Amino acid sequence: MAGWSHQKRVAFEEAFYAFLSQCRINSKNLGFVSLGDNLYWGQRHFITKTLDGLEEDKHDIYCLKSRQLGITTIARALSTFYLGIHKGLSGALVFDSNENKNLARDELVTMVTDLPERLKFRQSRKTIGTVLP
Repeated sequence: MAGWSHQKRVAFEEAFYAFLSQCRINSKNLGFVSLGDNLYWGQRHFITKTLDGLEEDKHDIYCLKSRQLGITTIARALSTFYLGIHKGLSGALVFDSNENKNLARDELVTMVTDLPERLKFRQSRKTIGTVLP
């Protein structure tokens, strides 16, 4: 099996950055901001290295990170985008506490519901926040 072609990687990367330019988050320091206009170096590096891995046919990607780099936020945005553009694909996130689950849900709901209509993902909003027993 081959990894993503360079053409597929570039197309995905361009589309993801376009999504990020419209994706809003509630920043601790700045309030509601466009994620794409406020990316940290570490977030850009994470995106680049993740896409490098997919281009090299690597599908188990691990990220060892410290706090306050925005990696969790960008990973959620990447997951949301990936699931949103692939009709019928579903995903799940697991959390260590209800507090972290609720914070993540709020962030994901904001990312999806604040998108302009032309970028909205049809199936995502109704399923965000579903909790399994």
